[in-house]
Amino acid sequence: MAVFLFVVLIIVIILLFQDIGIGIVAPVAIFGLVMVWITGWRRGQQLYRSFYDEELVRLEREIEEAEEKEKRGKKVEKTIEETIEETVQRALRERWK
Repeated sequence: MAVFLFVVLIIVIILLFQDIGIGIVAPVAIFGLVMVWITGWRRGQQLYRSFYDEELVRLEREIEEAEEKEKRGKKVEKTIEETIEETVQRALRERWK
């Protein structure tokens, strides 16, 4: 990108030193600036897309991890509930004996 800008600058300077009219030099300079702007805009879009994709992947991973933690928590709750239920049933059986 920078090399292209230097090339355009050198071309403009050479054209000005060769006494070429501003009517020819100005379009060359404008063309160079437009090309740099378009290239930068495209690169910005690509960077934004890659950043956006990375963030989506990260969020998907976080959601999956949260779901796994939730499942583990439910398993623990079920185990605790089963343990409590079993304890209550044993106590009731002992009372009925």
